[in-house]
Amino acid sequence: MDDNHIVIEHNTCGKLFCKKCLYQWWDIQRMMTCPFCRGEFTNSLTIKHTSRCLYSLLMKQEIRCPFSKKCGTTTTFETLKEHQLTHHQELIVDNRDERDDDYFEIDQINPQIIKSSVWVNPNDQISESSYSFPVIIKWIYELTPWEILIFPQGVHRIEEKCVSVFIGATNSVKRRVIVEIELRQDHVTIRKKAKHYFEPYTGRPGFMHFCSSSELNFDKPIQCLLTIEYQ
Repeated sequence: MDDNHIVIEHNTCGKLFCKKCLYQWWDIQRMMTCPFCRGEFTNSLTIKHTSRCLYSLLMKQEIRCPFSKKCGTTTTFETLKEHQLTHHQELIVDNRDERDDDYFEIDQINPQIIKSSVWVNPNDQISESSYSFPVIIKWIYELTPWEILIFPQGVHRIEEKCVSVFIGATNSVKRRVIVEIELRQDHVTIRKKAKHYFEPYTGRPGFMHFCSSSELNFDKPIQCLLTIEYQ
């Protein structure tokens, strides 16, 4: 990119994003939030002319297809929307059995609570030894794509020795929920809760300091447990 490429600076965390890529991110997420701190962009955001941006993080991040377990396609945020429209439009509209709802288990005592557990191998997603990219875990439940973003070295320089974790629903979920995130590896279990009201432009609940970077080994698989309690 040339030095005159326009980027947008988030008014709170100060991160800079390529304007074109950020607009595509907002279109995919359906909310105008910062990809790092999940804070809302306001009218006081600053536009600067610089070559610094997070193009690779936002658009080149490789993820497995979140729309069907049987697909197995590796795509990117840049091509995700096209992949969905090309290969999974019929799943979203008609065929409920093909979606990933069976990743979730409804609590037998309280049907307002749903739980899910998946194993993720960070090496399948992290392409640089510095762990500068997030590990992204996605589920779909009742047409709502849920996601967890795990930043192995945090999202700010002052937090480089910690793991940051954020959770969000990429569709509009206009209700209050309690989300619990639990990461397990060997004999280590780390669990935290956050209460949030999901609606457009509210951002994502998360933990800047979920745990110390020394507590998890991102060269090995990690079990991620997600509990969502609708209020």
